[in-house]
Amino acid sequence: MKKTRDTLPPPGGRRAKPKKDMKKSAPCSTITAFPNLDKEADVKKCTIKRSEIDFALWQKIERLKRAIDKLYTRPKLLSDPYEDFSKDELNGLISIPDNRIGCHELLCLFQSHCPAGCYEESVYFLPLAVNHIETRQDGASSVLDNLLGWMDENRHALGRDKLWRLCVSCFVRIIGDALSEFRLFRVNDPHARGQSIYPVDCDLLDGFLAPIAPSTPILAPIVLRKVFRSHFSSIDSYPAAAWLVYLGTHWRYNPNPYLLERLTDSRIRNDARRFILEKCRDEPLGEAFWKPILLRLAHFDNLSGL
Repeated sequence: MKKTRDTLPPPGGRRAKPKKDMKKSAPCSTITAFPNLDKEADVKKCTIKRSEIDFALWQKIERLKRAIDKLYTRPKLLSDPYEDFSKDELNGLISIPDNRIGCHELLCLFQSHCPAGCYEESVYFLPLAVNHIETRQDGASSVLDNLLGWMDENRHALGRDKLWRLCVSCFVRIIGDALSEFRLFRVNDPHARGQSIYPVDCDLLDGFLAPIAPSTPILAPIVLRKVFRSHFSSIDSYPAAAWLVYLGTHWRYNPNPYLLERLTDSRIRNDARRFILEKCRDEPLGEAFWKPILLRLAHFDNLSGL
């Protein structure tokens, strides 16, 4: 009989099934206190660890893990197909148990173009990588960057194994969850000679909107199309307004056609601007953060008047 690995611990560490009256869409993830962000400003540090995972996403990751377990077992060795690692590095990597695998190991396993293992070996660790990203562990955005590239290179194998859609479903949930709230925090920025203000989870959006690869990973537009049409079809809350304006006007990101389309609608722009200005009255960081962004938003007003 094939021995399968333990399941990922469910939200809160419970293994009991949820009560029947529990709503599947009800988020149960919580945010820990803000870390001491006094290092050099870097958008890769704009994550805040989650002490628990969203229950609906946990179910999706478990479904992905079960599908992989039916096809592959944990590798005993890593083949290093591109001869990029030493024997000691490979032995040390594979000897680490699943519950201790962290950022460094996942970056090696899903390194774009030269991973430590072939597809059949690395794919076993895919649920661990998704869980690492969702719970915002150290280096989550770097793991996401590598994973997007790895999935792009192995998209045909993932499709053959019927894992591609399961992965898309997980990332739609992760990005949708990130867009459900918009919070600001300061980071000391020596290059700006002061403090810079960022929205929480902007680095995760970076992986989809501003990939470092020469070409956009195929997974990114698929996920964004599903998430954006769900979150920005109408602007009826501050998070929706804030993310639409921030992502649609920020210089870091490649222009997204759907966001640009929404921002060219004067009604959408006015609704978004109203929510943002109302929030600025209560948000200590709001005025300093939004002032330059709202000036960029005014560019769309000028375009509409042409």
